[in-house]
Amino acid sequence: VSTDYKILYANAAMGTMIGRSPEEMLGESPYLLVGPETDMETVEQILETFRTGEPFQEMVRFYRKDGSAFWDLFSINPIYDGSGQIREFVGIHRNVTEMVESSRKFEYESLHDKLTGLPNRHSFELHFRQALTRARRTRDSVALGFIDLDDFKPINDRYGHEAGDVLLREFAARALALVRETDFFGRLGGDEFVVIFESLGENDGGLEERLGAAVDRLHEAVTSPFEILPGATVSIGMSMGLALFPSDGESADELLRKAD
Repeated sequence: VSTDYKILYANAAMGTMIGRSPEEMLGESPYLLVGPETDMETVEQILETFRTGEPFQEMVRFYRKDGSAFWDLFSINPIYDGSGQIREFVGIHRNVTEMVESSRKFEYESLHDKLTGLPNRHSFELHFRQALTRARRTRDSVALGFIDLDDFKPINDRYGHEAGDVLLREFAARALALVRETDFFGRLGGDEFVVIFESLGENDGGLEERLGAAVDRLHEAVTSPFEILPGATVSIGMSMGLALFPSDGESADELLRKAD
């Protein structure tokens, strides 16, 4: 990174934002704000602005003197002299960390189930359509499984909703640990869960064996009892309906109906 560009002036608000006095920044390179998670392509855009004079505005991950990170809505504009030459640049910094984190939290919550932390129905619908697109491109197979927990309602009625929630969270954690990295596992609501098995290989003689192994592995989530209250354990089963792309259907809606 070029060090030809130096800070000529910084106000007190900038100093407060990054934990440095204005005097401490004078003569320093703007690169002092860059840290481990700063996008270097964005840094290159900033340097290109210095070279060409094109205005810049972007959200950048910058760092304070103590090493803590913050999100900066950073803009740069050139200042010209009387002959039309660039004399200096003015940078305006705005700490938007709270706004960014709130937005990310909202995005996460919109895609995840609050109780279990698993991907929710909306996330499943997005992922399933993407999985079908990938499968069409690679001529691969995809299996969709709808899961119901057997005898969950009587357990919920007998021990209460809090105990039922403990069971759901524990089942979710067990099942998530058993699926492959290439598979998707989420909760639709209540005791209904969904799994998408990807990368099964082409629809050949080994497909049934590979899918069977994946289903058997997932079933291990209910082979051990669940402790839902101190001293109270219960056992449950699980039922799964499967639909296979492309043999059971070509569209997401058709496969969803068949699996259900």
